[in-house]
Amino acid sequence: MFFPVTTVLIGEGVPAAVRGQATSLSGTATFAGQFASPLLIGPLIQATSPTTGFLLAATVPALALIALWVSRAGVAGPQPGSPVPAPSAGPAARIK
Repeated sequence: MFFPVTTVLIGEGVPAAVRGQATSLSGTATFAGQFASPLLIGPLIQATSPTTGFLLAATVPALALIALWVSRAGVAGPQPGSPVPAPSAGPAARIK
Protein backbone atom coordinates (compact mmCIF):
# COMPACT_ATOMS: atom_id res chain seq x y z
CA MET A 1 0.00 0.00 0.00
CA PHE A 2 2.91 2.36 0.69
CA PHE A 3 4.53 2.23 -2.74
CA PRO A 4 1.45 3.18 -4.85
CA VAL A 5 0.61 6.04 -2.49
CA THR A 6 4.18 7.32 -2.61
CA THR A 7 4.18 7.14 -6.40
CA VAL A 8 1.00 9.22 -6.58
CA LEU A 9 2.39 11.80 -4.14
CA ILE A 10 5.61 12.04 -6.15
CA GLY A 11 3.61 12.41 -9.37
CA GLU A 12 1.65 15.33 -7.93
CA GLY A 13 4.34 17.10 -5.93
CA VAL A 14 7.56 16.82 -7.91
CA PRO A 15 8.39 18.99 -10.94
CA ALA A 16 8.06 17.17 -14.25
CA ALA A 17 11.77 17.54 -15.03
CA VAL A 18 12.80 15.28 -12.12
CA ARG A 19 9.67 13.17 -11.67
CA GLY A 20 11.21 10.00 -13.14
CA GLN A 21 14.33 10.34 -11.01
CA ALA A 22 12.27 10.91 -7.85
CA THR A 23 10.07 7.88 -8.57
CA SER A 24 13.05 5.62 -9.21
CA LEU A 25 14.84 6.79 -6.06
CA SER A 26 11.68 6.15 -4.06
CA GLY A 27 11.49 2.59 -5.38
CA THR A 28 15.19 2.02 -4.73
CA ALA A 29 14.89 3.28 -1.15
CA THR A 30 11.81 1.11 -0.53
CA PHE A 31 13.41 -2.09 -1.74
CA ALA A 32 16.75 -1.31 -0.06
CA GLY A 33 14.89 -0.82 3.22
CA GLN A 34 13.10 -4.15 2.82
CA PHE A 35 16.46 -5.84 2.30
CA ALA A 36 18.48 -4.02 4.96
CA SER A 37 15.97 -3.88 7.81
CA PRO A 38 16.21 -7.58 8.79
CA LEU A 39 20.00 -7.36 8.66
CA LEU A 40 20.10 -4.28 10.88
CA ILE A 41 17.15 -4.83 13.20
CA GLY A 42 17.48 -8.63 13.58
CA PRO A 43 20.62 -8.56 15.72
CA LEU A 44 19.19 -5.68 17.75
CA ILE A 45 16.07 -7.69 18.55
CA GLN A 46 18.13 -10.78 19.42
CA ALA A 47 20.33 -8.74 21.76
CA THR A 48 17.33 -7.17 23.54
CA SER A 49 13.65 -8.05 23.34
CA PRO A 50 11.25 -7.62 20.41
CA THR A 51 9.54 -4.72 22.17
CA THR A 52 12.80 -2.90 22.83
CA GLY A 53 14.13 -3.64 19.35
CA PHE A 54 11.07 -2.28 17.59
CA LEU A 55 10.92 0.72 19.91
CA LEU A 56 14.51 1.59 19.11
CA ALA A 57 13.87 0.99 15.40
CA ALA A 58 10.87 3.36 15.53
CA THR A 59 12.99 6.18 16.97
CA VAL A 60 15.07 6.49 13.79
CA PRO A 61 12.20 7.69 11.54
CA ALA A 62 10.80 9.77 14.40
CA LEU A 63 14.12 11.57 14.78
CA ALA A 64 14.34 12.01 11.00
CA LEU A 65 10.85 13.54 10.97
CA ILE A 66 11.73 15.93 13.79
CA ALA A 67 14.95 16.93 12.00
CA LEU A 68 12.97 17.55 8.81
CA TRP A 69 10.43 19.73 10.64
CA VAL A 70 13.18 21.74 12.33
CA SER A 71 15.16 22.22 9.14
CA ARG A 72 12.09 23.26 7.14
CA ALA A 73 10.65 25.58 9.80
CA GLY A 74 12.32 28.69 8.38
CA VAL A 75 11.65 27.73 4.75
CA ALA A 76 7.89 27.29 5.06
CA GLY A 77 7.13 31.02 5.22
CA PRO A 78 4.64 32.68 7.52
CA GLN A 79 2.64 30.44 9.79
CA PRO A 80 -1.18 30.49 9.73
CA GLY A 81 -2.51 33.26 11.93
CA SER A 82 0.65 35.37 11.75
CA PRO A 83 0.22 38.96 10.52
CA VAL A 84 1.13 39.58 6.89
CA PRO A 85 3.26 42.72 6.39
CA ALA A 86 1.65 45.50 4.37
CA PRO A 87 3.12 46.00 0.91
CA SER A 88 5.42 48.96 0.60
CA ALA A 89 4.47 51.88 -1.58
CA GLY A 90 5.77 51.46 -5.11
CA PRO A 91 7.41 54.13 -7.28
CA ALA A 92 4.05 55.26 -8.71
CA ALA A 93 2.81 56.26 -5.25
CA ARG A 94 5.90 58.41 -4.58
CA ILE A 95 5.73 60.42 -7.83
CA LYS A 96 2.59 62.33 -6.89
